[in-house]
Amino acid sequence: MKVDMDALARQSELIFEGEVLSKAVRPSPYTGQPCTYFLFRIIDVIKGSYAQPRIRLCFAGGTLNGVTLRVSDMTMPTVGETGIYFVATLKGEPVHPLLGWQQGHYLIRKDASNRKKVVPAFPEPGAAGGASLKKPAGLENAPDVDTFKQMIRDRL
Repeated sequence: MKVDMDALARQSELIFEGEVLSKAVRPSPYTGQPCTYFLFRIIDVIKGSYAQPRIRLCFAGGTLNGVTLRVSDMTMPTVGETGIYFVATLKGEPVHPLLGWQQGHYLIRKDASNRKKVVPAFPEPGAAGGASLKKPAGLENAPDVDTFKQMIRDRL
């Protein structure tokens, strides 16, 4: 289901700028199923309240003790990436912690002038900047980080 920016901003419990530090697959304490846990360094909290400098989010799936769980259409962050993350809820462990799944996942990239720009991590097929779900959108028309954060705050 398509989620627009207004819904992402309003419905997310936590929105933060962060960097993915590590990932590890462990059994979920809720289901016992393999879960890939990503540790993020929080650079800036845009919405919500989170006092810790790091947050760990679970994405259902992964390989644990020779057993692999794959979730159809699951997209996960990459260790080392920086981005803006729209977290649906901090309670429990949803299958995908980001609101609208990949729709709540934005990357920060530097353009040719070394300015930090924000692009969808997985743009829609046929969207400006790329037809592939694996390729970030072009940077030329992307907002800079501060403008993107203000766009979110304006919707709250």
